[in-house]
Amino acid sequence: MSRFNEILDELRVIHDKKASDYGDTEFANIRASADFGVLPWIGAMVRGADKMKRIQRFVTTGTLNYESARDSLVDLANYCIIATCLLDEENESD
Repeated sequence: MSRFNEILDELRVIHDKKASDYGDTEFANIRASADFGVLPWIGAMVRGADKMKRIQRFVTTGTLNYESARDSLVDLANYCIIATCLLDEENESD
């Protein structure tokens, strides 16, 4: 198996573990952005932007306090996939 596919498998495992903390509805925490008038796929990208800020901080300082740069990259990848799922869902309902 290529390293790329290994990381895709890792993304799935991490996503599934984290998702179980947010409830029974898929992407429940991200979908909650709709309560504030923000489309859920955009809400996912806002969270992704938070991860980008962490990554930028790592690039400029070489350190992060609460999670590694790798963890931020993995989370960012998952947020991009979640945003894609939610955008597809929105487009299907149109």
